[in-house]
Amino acid sequence: MSSTNANPFSNEGSTSAAVLEAVLGASPAVLVVVNAEGRLLFASEEASRMSGYTQGELLALPIVALLPETSHERASVVVREFYGEPRAMVIGHATDIHVRRKDGGEIPVELSLRPLALAGKVYLLAAITDISVRREAERALRVSQEKFHRAFTASPHAITLSDMVTGRYIEVNDGFERITGYTRAEAVGRTSLEMGMWKNPEERIALVRRLIADGRVRDFELNFIDKAGRQLIVRNNSETVTIDGRLCLVSLNEDITARRAAEVAKAEIEGQLRQAQKLEALGQLAGGIAHDFNNILTAILAYAELTGMDAEKPEEVRKHVTQVRAAGGRAKELVKRILAFSRQQQPERKPVRLQAVVLEALTLLRSTLPSTIEIETRIDEGAPVTLADAAQIHQVMMNLCTNAAHAMGGQPGRMTVALECAVIEAGMHAELRAGRHARLMVSDTGCGMRPDVLKRIFEPFFTTKGPTEGTGLGLPVVHGIVRDHDGAITVESRVNEGTTFRVFFPEHADATMRQSEKEDGKSALPRGRGERILFVDDERVLCDAGRRLLEYLGYAPVTFADAEEALRRFRHDPADFDLVITDLTMPHMTGLDLAMEIAALRPELPVLLASGFSGTWTAEKVKALGLRDLIAKPVSVEVLAAAVRRALDER
Repeated sequence: MSSTNANPFSNEGSTSAAVLEAVLGASPAVLVVVNAEGRLLFASEEASRMSGYTQGELLALPIVALLPETSHERASVVVREFYGEPRAMVIGHATDIHVRRKDGGEIPVELSLRPLALAGKVYLLAAITDISVRREAERALRVSQEKFHRAFTASPHAITLSDMVTGRYIEVNDGFERITGYTRAEAVGRTSLEMGMWKNPEERIALVRRLIADGRVRDFELNFIDKAGRQLIVRNNSETVTIDGRLCLVSLNEDITARRAAEVAKAEIEGQLRQAQKLEALGQLAGGIAHDFNNILTAILAYAELTGMDAEKPEEVRKHVTQVRAAGGRAKELVKRILAFSRQQQPERKPVRLQAVVLEALTLLRSTLPSTIEIETRIDEGAPVTLADAAQIHQVMMNLCTNAAHAMGGQPGRMTVALECAVIEAGMHAELRAGRHARLMVSDTGCGMRPDVLKRIFEPFFTTKGPTEGTGLGLPVVHGIVRDHDGAITVESRVNEGTTFRVFFPEHADATMRQSEKEDGKSALPRGRGERILFVDDERVLCDAGRRLLEYLGYAPVTFADAEEALRRFRHDPADFDLVITDLTMPHMTGLDLAMEIAALRPELPVLLASGFSGTWTAEKVKALGLRDLIAKPVSVEVLAAAVRRALDER
């Protein structure tokens, strides 16, 4: 076909030209037809809208008039090349081409050129596509990529991009190199498993499971090992992304090792602070405790003397022995309260009814306070259960009450202790959530505090007492305990009128309190059926007492005051015993060591561990070691009978 510069669309007799013009004009695309001289022979309505020229104006213009001057020469070359060898081509995909509007504005476009056969001749048909939106999207993508690259490289945290399927690193940032000690070259292409970075591989399994389930992970704490073998604690945030059809994982790991170490150190210091304050408080209580013990010992000695004097009167002897047991029970409870208050161990939160804790603390305090102080108590049985460490709440009570007593300075006064339910409305208190709370109030009619003193009372070591009267630790410890229990403390004070502390503890909604099991001395004791029991205690008098009690209960005990001798006897015939009861603290070999040796020979044999001071040991810890239970000394016959029968029946 030959080309021509004539305009085929102006030939009124050409039916095909008319049809083609109608088809091209109806197209929603921007279409123009250009002759070999570069002039427009046809322009669609969409071309008119894009350029701002009327169709008539467009047909009077050369194609270069619609282009910026910098593109004129290239446009002429393209037209000449097309008419020299007509073929389809696309222009503007890789290079920038713009259409210049009538108002001078420019639009980025892409040109698709095709040969158009009409009346035996070939013309250039150009479809013009506005790519403004595409260019803006590409620009936004470049900006986004640049921002991501800057954030990726500049972040102080370890950021990695890895293949989700293989787990191999695709890219790591400078933060990764700094935190882990591995260079980019050492990491890319390898997996974290291959590099030995997981301290606990099960954490990786948990992480992958969450990613598969949710596609993302937020604030997941992990333990890593760096290149030098040091442990790292990181907070991981990860998300799966698809890049070029490839499922990848973007992970940001924040190094919180130093923060966790600081938190542990802070907790240790706070624990030491609390313990120091407990010892201070125990020193203040020592006089009252000695008074109580002397009263108990006086009763025991007196009734022991009466028992000897009335040896020929069985009924009187039984009465005296009952009083001795009662006095022993009071001594046991007093020791229990002292140990509960002074023990040093990790706080253990459980659902607690504060009524019992408050009354127990008041019992311990009462004999230590001057008789000039009147104690008024108001305990509401409806005060809600709270999730708390009972020993720490006990400490709060002791500190607040001893503070109140000190404020009255030995003068006549009144201390009021109240426990009740308080409903906190939303926004009522900045530190408390809305809902029911147990409110503990300790009030005194003492000297009160000036405003400048009041605002400093929770500062560690701040005190208005003399050098030998206190350390200034009591109230800061109270504040720390209350804060750790998600509670709050308020204080009101007026000089010469007194001070009132109010402590709020939130209700534990899921608390299910069980009635404490009460010992019933009149109920029938669980009896033995001749089972053989190995009983070990380094105190011979306790061995003798244990033997007599177990024989009375129907068992066949074999007692030893030496743990090593008891072990030799057990090794001689391990099958000879049905149960072992051993003291915890003994010379040469502890009860725990003995129990472990016995368990190695007969793992199924029940072992009961007994102790007068278990320290941080609990029944749960003892059972976790495979032992059956922990018995607290002194042991009554009722407790011993129940523990032994239960252990044997659970075999």
